[in-house]
Amino acid sequence: MGSLQVNGIANNANIYFQDSVNKPKFEINNSEFSIDELEKRNYILYFDGSSDHAFDQNGKDRFNNGRKFAEDNYTEITQGLGNESVYLVSHSEGGAYAAGVADYIHEKGHTIGEHILLSPDEGDEFEINPKIPSYQLLYMFFSDSISNKKWIQGIRGLKFKKWDSYYAIVDWVVNEHKIKGVTKMGIVYYQDTGWTGVHGWTNGNSVFKKVSDLKEVKSFLVQGEHNGDFYSGQDQTKVKNSTKFYRIDDEYIVTNCPPLIEVE
Repeated sequence: MGSLQVNGIANNANIYFQDSVNKPKFEINNSEFSIDELEKRNYILYFDGSSDHAFDQNGKDRFNNGRKFAEDNYTEITQGLGNESVYLVSHSEGGAYAAGVADYIHEKGHTIGEHILLSPDEGDEFEINPKIPSYQLLYMFFSDSISNKKWIQGIRGLKFKKWDSYYAIVDWVVNEHKIKGVTKMGIVYYQDTGWTGVHGWTNGNSVFKKVSDLKEVKSFLVQGEHNGDFYSGQDQTKVKNSTKFYRIDDEYIVTNCPPLIEVE
């Protein structure tokens, strides 16, 4: 199994992909390799898909740059790959770039096992081939005020949905754009992230447990009464790692939002 990780996302990715194929070691061309052996043999590659300044490229530019990179470095990326699959993990600006890499490699006839997009930037400015298994994950938290964050007003197109007396602060760096063609999108309710962690914490040790839960979770209609008021909306199924989702694809999970929860 070949693994390509873009923009330096390494935390627990190897364990996640091992669990995905249910093998203690990776098997390539009928030989088993440990993670260290894979890195030494350049089966695990790391590339930086960001630009010098966030505003100097849009999502389509990064996607095209990723395709061009894959074309220029095709031999290195696929060396020794044989019939094995390529797996990608990307973060922020690397999302569109890695999507371009995956698109080119897929176009050349190779199988993309998965592309995990963590807090992808400019998700409304590029598309993913729906034949490529891809999972988009973001974090969010609730805040009772945004008036003390004057700098927020300068971010183009940024709006916060309100639940009872709380604002839903979905990753304000990238917003909550669902990428066209993505297999599944999830926004995790993670109150501890706060303003400074809601974007960067997806590059953390526990994120792949949440990705696993995203692949498992489903939403379903629920109705009930809370403090004398009737409510109707979507709930989520239980998942292995107890991840709470604010949004699953296009459905908001009302049972994980005020007033049905108390925000700590």
